[in-house]
Amino acid sequence: MRRPFGSGSRSPYPTPQLTPPSSASRAFLVSPKFATDFANALVAQASTSRLLYAMTRDRQLPKFLAKVTEKHSVPVNATFLVAAISLILGLFLTVLPDGLGAIAALVNFGAPTAFLLLNVSVVWWFIVKQKSRRWFVHLIFPVLGFVVLAFVLYNARVSAQIHGVAWLIIGIVVAVVLYKTGRMTNPVPVSAPSETR
Repeated sequence: MRRPFGSGSRSPYPTPQLTPPSSASRAFLVSPKFATDFANALVAQASTSRLLYAMTRDRQLPKFLAKVTEKHSVPVNATFLVAAISLILGLFLTVLPDGLGAIAALVNFGAPTAFLLLNVSVVWWFIVKQKSRRWFVHLIFPVLGFVVLAFVLYNARVSAQIHGVAWLIIGIVVAVVLYKTGRMTNPVPVSAPSETR
């Protein structure tokens, strides 16, 4: 009588022997990841420098960040500043035990927070200010987006929530100071036509 499989009997099928990947295989797997991260870092740095330039143009940041190159119209000082801060933080966080995880959690908390406030601004601007009647576009969809992002933020790491809320409070304080000093300008022209259809 045959014994059931698992009661000390040997497997009737050959067991595959797993071998560690070679150096070429590792390079092949790591290269796309490295190229993607490098491209994303360049895009993030370029967009952040443009954001700093726009804020400087509106008199919300020091004037030296508004310098642009004559040939390509690139905000050179803002670009170098963002690169220096990214390099210093990157090197510093690699020393900490969970530094990279903390900054990744903070970024994952900050981006949904920005989009959450964007949904609030859409409802406030179009429904409250402009009296829009496009309920699906200007009310229902932003509310649904707000609910989804609020759920994501609620389930984020506690450390990311603390740091994210701290940065949000700092941003609100800076916005209040800029508004009180007359440097908080309205990016939307007063004569812009309202969308009420």
